[in-house]
Amino acid sequence: MSDIAQKDETNKSYYSELGWVVLKRVESLQQGYLNDSPQARADLAELRKASQDLYIFPPSVWHLVDCPGAGENLSSDLLTAKEQAIRGALWLYARHQRGRTTFMHQRGVNLGEAVSRLASLEGMDNEKAVRRHFDATVMSTTFSGFFNHLKGLIGQLGSTHAAIAIDYGLLAQDLYLFAIPGGRQKVTLSWARGYARQKTEKSETNSRTK
Repeated sequence: MSDIAQKDETNKSYYSELGWVVLKRVESLQQGYLNDSPQARADLAELRKASQDLYIFPPSVWHLVDCPGAGENLSSDLLTAKEQAIRGALWLYARHQRGRTTFMHQRGVNLGEAVSRLASLEGMDNEKAVRRHFDATVMSTTFSGFFNHLKGLIGQLGSTHAAIAIDYGLLAQDLYLFAIPGGRQKVTLSWARGYARQKTEKSETNSRTK
């Protein structure tokens, strides 16, 4: 096994099967987009056309939002938690990457860490405003409310001033957990720890540079 393949397999253990599927799809899109691939740019544009309820996607990108095992749920009119997670993560990534010339997906960065970076950006003076939006996301009790607030956060992270990347494999896992009973607590705990960890690291860095 090559060094690259071995590193990839080691990283794979960090994700659930669903998270890994989304991560590989996003990384393929991202590499193509940043290499000016017409197909990748077209796919991202088509993903952005999807409905916010995640039910309607252009047929040209069905292969990107296909959920392994979805054929087992033909008797239901509702999206499964896995389908919501995959579709939601790809839709959000397409919006996050739009117009950016740097990568908006980065392995290992959970949403809590990214929002902490956003809140502490020099000159923004908006930690309270960012926290209000973040808190509204965390305190959501329905998936639709959660996803709507999350869309706003992704918009802030992708702004020209910020351009902060997150890990879309991890975000897909979070979307899935939020959609299943008992999963919301795991998501909020992970984000809270990520937020605190980033603040601690920034404080330590500032102390060393004084």
